[in-house]
Amino acid sequence: MAGPLGSRLVSAAVMVSCFAAANGFIFTGARACFAMSRSGSFFRSFGRFGPGGAPRTATLAQGVRAAKIALTGATTSCAPM
Repeated sequence: MAGPLGSRLVSAAVMVSCFAAANGFIFTGARACFAMSRSGSFFRSFGRFGPGGAPRTATLAQGVRAAKIALTGATTSCAPM
C-alpha cells in the first residue's frame, strides 16, 4: 500500500526499536547482576563500580551476552545469568 518507501520507513522504525530494546535489556540486566552481587548471591566482581560510577563488569558481561545472542541468533541456548 505504501510502496517501497513505506516498507523502508517501517523497516527503519523496527530496527531503531530493536536497538532501543537491546539497550534497555543490557543496562537493566547489568543492574540486576550488580544488585545480586552486592547482596552476596552473585560474583563479587560484578558489584564494583567503574571510574564513571557505573557497574563496569556487569555491563560488559551483559554486552557480551547480548552480542552472542545477536550474532548467533540462538536465543534459546543462552542460559540466563
